[in-house]
Amino acid sequence: MFRVIRRKHWLRWCSRKGIDLDASLFSLDTCYYGAGIRSRPGTLVILPDRIVHYSYSLRDTLWALGERSIRVDLPFANVASIRKQQISFWLRVAQLEPQAHLRIRMTDGAVHDFFLQRDATAFFDALHTLGLQLTAE
Repeated sequence: MFRVIRRKHWLRWCSRKGIDLDASLFSLDTCYYGAGIRSRPGTLVILPDRIVHYSYSLRDTLWALGERSIRVDLPFANVASIRKQQISFWLRVAQLEPQAHLRIRMTDGAVHDFFLQRDATAFFDALHTLGLQLTAE
């Protein structure tokens, strides 16, 4: 379990960014977006109609060094597939031992990679509650 932001600070950050944690089916304070060297730490939230990843900036955590905060919204209506990926040794090291690697492919062909640092089972349960199918690589 690895956190890049303290819980108290995270709750204030979510409030400032307009992230309604009460409306979420799942929320996680530390999830990396992107499988490359420039993956972004941020918050992952499942809302009734979408998955949202909102990355941190250097003002929020030192782990976001050199990054600006961006929000990625993935409406379920545009999701083609959600796959649980195997984590290679190098990705496991680079992403600081994540619990799960997910690849979400959109209907337009765009691909989004997420590395959950913890609570992967709760994430999968939330997707299942919404009727979304998770497949394994």
